[in-house]
Amino acid sequence: MLNQRQTLFTARYLETGNATAAYKEAYRVEDDNVAAVSAYHLLRNPKVIRAIEEHNKKIMEQTKITIEDVVRRINTIADSGKDDYARLKALDMLMKHLGGYVTVSEIIDKMSEQQINELVERITKRGNHETAS
Repeated sequence: MLNQRQTLFTARYLETGNATAAYKEAYRVEDDNVAAVSAYHLLRNPKVIRAIEEHNKKIMEQTKITIEDVVRRINTIADSGKDDYARLKALDMLMKHLGGYVTVSEIIDKMSEQQINELVERITKRGNHETAS
């Protein structure tokens, strides 16, 4: 079972797709770097993973639509959308779905646990230093 902050984080993440912003809101953190690293770890929490998977499964069951259906529809818009904005937005969505962009989470995924801990320590020290100034 998720605690209150994990529940709020999960709800905001599912609404926006932005883990950093969701973490900042749920945990009242102001520093983007701290929030990004902390959100990364939270998204690997088995309880959070399960809550997200259950939500997505429920949505798919309710809508009777699959990811493949959505990708097909977005691809159609990208190929023959009525305006440039619609085509660009569809292409952007496809790039995100296909992993065409590098995110902070993906960079962190490639870091060792020691590198992540050092990064968090540096960010925390910097934040404390800026607060004291």
